[in-house]
Amino acid sequence: MSDKQATDSTQKPQLIQLGWLFVSSTLILLIGCCVFYFLSPSEQEKNVANSMVFNDNLEDKSEWMLATRNSKTTAEASFLEIREGIEYYQNKAYDKAIPIFQDYLENNAAASDYNTIEFYLAVSYLGQGETERSTVLLEKISRSDNKTLKEDAIWHLSLAYARIGDVDAAKEQMELLVDSKKYAAQVHKLLHPSKTNVAIN
Repeated sequence: MSDKQATDSTQKPQLIQLGWLFVSSTLILLIGCCVFYFLSPSEQEKNVANSMVFNDNLEDKSEWMLATRNSKTTAEASFLEIREGIEYYQNKAYDKAIPIFQDYLENNAAASDYNTIEFYLAVSYLGQGETERSTVLLEKISRSDNKTLKEDAIWHLSLAYARIGDVDAAKEQMELLVDSKKYAAQVHKLLHPSKTNVAIN
């Protein structure tokens, strides 16, 4: 057997092995892509819910509240405390914001911003995974006369319901926001899955 024939006979099995390695790698990649593409709606729902909770678009409102918390009179003393809570809230340090909000609400029942701080507390609970506590507060706030606060509460309430698996209740809340300037686009994406890659079902 010549050197060339010996080389050819050893290269053929190596080429076959490389071919099978390429085919199996390609199949694994395709399976991975299919799994990613056909991600279950419940997983998509969790991802969307989490991203929306932590991007609650309340920066402007909380910035305004911080700017108005400068009085040092006795009647306004608790404002300094809530200022710190709002700063924690803005930085997503919900575990530190929660006790401050709780204390403020216990001691300032007549405050004009009581419902707003209550809403911040509800979102903080949601951010900490205390969904049931959040839901109780959000249900109350969703009946508010303040349209902006009411819509914010309804949106976060729908996310809270989705998190605990009550999809029907989540959809019911979202239906209330179909004409909302702030939330209509997001609601449309979730309620009309045939037109998007994201759905609640």
